[in-house]
Amino acid sequence: GQTRPSRRGSRRRARSLAPRATRTVVVAGESHTIDEETYYVGGGGEPLAYTRLVELAEAAGASFAPGSRWLDFGFGAPGQLQMLGRMGLDVVGVDIDPVAAATYVDPSDVEVSPGRLALSFGRWPVEARVLDEVGSGFDCFVSKNTLKRGYIRPAREADPARLIDLGVSPPEFLAHVRRVLRTGGRFVIWNLGPAQTTPPAAYLPWADCESPFTEEEWAAAGFELAAFSVDDAPRARALARALEYDQPDEHGDAWDIEANLTASYTIAVAV
Repeated sequence: GQTRPSRRGSRRRARSLAPRATRTVVVAGESHTIDEETYYVGGGGEPLAYTRLVELAEAAGASFAPGSRWLDFGFGAPGQLQMLGRMGLDVVGVDIDPVAAATYVDPSDVEVSPGRLALSFGRWPVEARVLDEVGSGFDCFVSKNTLKRGYIRPAREADPARLIDLGVSPPEFLAHVRRVLRTGGRFVIWNLGPAQTTPPAAYLPWADCESPFTEEEWAAAGFELAAFSVDDAPRARALARALEYDQPDEHGDAWDIEANLTASYTIAVAV
């Protein structure tokens, strides 16, 4: 369901990251081969696809000072978090994916001097263990390709298996985010995906990239909106070209980024 980047560009850029040996992990009796590319790309895109979210956070005034605490909800793979940690940030990633939980278990996965990195696997904010591991006092809460309106509040009938259950209502989720953010902290959501279908074609939850929370819910939770469901397709296309998403991969597949790309961001400040 998620859009996939060109693997050719991913492989070339992976050479500048720490090498990772291919290994196999077993989850629920199923074997998964984790090579270097899978380690860094995971299910959410290569680390450099994260640069637009970081750019938005910086423009919104998010703190990049050494020791600033960042939380990534639904991080997918740790490459982007390792980059932020090496900038001196104190980063926490949380994800529910059991394959990721079985994959990122080596101490080197979180070695990011001079910063710090911790990974927590489970359902935030509904599991007490995960709440304790994640902690609070964050300067920035970010999420890429997880907090989509289509996943949480689909506009049409959708396969339940393709949706995201936050474990709490959307207003309660926002209240939890506000609780872990310092006053003045930033909450940045950036999503991209394919173009949405029209009936009678099946609805694509991952193509509805707008905020899953209403303006009223943001305000009630203690946030001031700096940007709400802003169309970011032009900048997303520029990033997609730079990362060669529009070029054929080893299977001959290319993403038609002019006709089949959508992107949106929302930025809020904790008040």
